[in-house]
Amino acid sequence: MVEAVHMPIVESPGYLADEESSPSVSAVSWLSSSVSALADLAPRIRTGCVYDLQPRRTCGVLVTREAPRRARRVRASIHAHWRWFAPSINLLTGHSDACRHRQCRHDDASPAEHRSGHRCNALPPRQQLGWDGFATAYRAELERWPRLAHVAVAQQIARWLQTFETVTILSFESSTPRGAALTAWEESGEFRPYTQRHIFREWLLME
Repeated sequence: MVEAVHMPIVESPGYLADEESSPSVSAVSWLSSSVSALADLAPRIRTGCVYDLQPRRTCGVLVTREAPRRARRVRASIHAHWRWFAPSINLLTGHSDACRHRQCRHDDASPAEHRSGHRCNALPPRQQLGWDGFATAYRAELERWPRLAHVAVAQQIARWLQTFETVTILSFESSTPRGAALTAWEESGEFRPYTQRHIFREWLLME
């Protein structure tokens, strides 16, 4: 069994760690050639579920608002946790800030918990919108980031790829497609994004 590696977690790319710094000319210049540069790196940028084993020589980047609640089940190595690029708390739960009530853990809550009358009893926006609506809203959130934030993310990924064979974008959703994504796969072999990590990867690669 491959154990999850516990490493110092990188909270954000350099741009976010020093937001008041002036944009560098090199960063702006890099943006102009980023599309072709990222296209070359694309085959080495993977996605995966944090609860599944991932290749040994991959750099795991968790893109979720919260750390895994079921820590003992985490099997992927997590090198960085980029919570700021995950879907907003409002989009995930309908709250303006994090709610610690157990019923906000929609993936883990039982039907009995959902019927108990807490204000989290309502379906979260993700379920109200459906997958397509959620994906559109998340893409819009990512597009609101400044271009230099996108540059910082891409440059950090490129630096990791100088050390690791691949970079794996991680989130909590299952690695098994469901619903329309599963239908598209079974009927035509066509891949359709079905997790938030897929949406983040598309944004990263400007797809």
